[in-house]
Amino acid sequence: MLEKFFGKFLKQDELPAEWRTPRYLQTRYDPSLVMALTHQHRTLNMLLVEASSAAQLGAYDETGSILEQFEFTLEDHLKQERDRLDPYLAEHIKGEDGEETLKDMRACAELARRGVENFLERYRDKPVDASNLAQFEHDIEAVSEKFSQDLEREEAMFYTLYLPPEAY
Repeated sequence: MLEKFFGKFLKQDELPAEWRTPRYLQTRYDPSLVMALTHQHRTLNMLLVEASSAAQLGAYDETGSILEQFEFTLEDHLKQERDRLDPYLAEHIKGEDGEETLKDMRACAELARRGVENFLERYRDKPVDASNLAQFEHDIEAVSEKFSQDLEREEAMFYTLYLPPEAY
């Protein structure tokens, strides 16, 4: 009996596109997002330079503080990408190529994060001092170079895909 009553509401007709994902659940385009993320990239690179300079000046406590600041800034940056950029692109870039692009973007971000995390962990366990300064300088130079390349790639390949909804 209930099936008969509610049957008219249970039709399997295709719903209009705007009904499938409620508007309040859709991600919104923010024209300043890419600029903000790019600015964070510059800040992250600058923090690595500051940490290297502080270590060279023998300000080892300051070096540790800068590395902590770098870690917090990086986590915030990755969270913004994960919460704002990634869902928006996933919602708007469709098809097999889109899925592959998003996989590449996530893999690129993960590789960059892991490389930096290993470096940060090493100097969290054994903070920079005079005995490991030469190794630190070598490590931070290598990490900075790789990290810069990863960020440039991210900006050139993935940030350019973040467009207003009508552009898709």
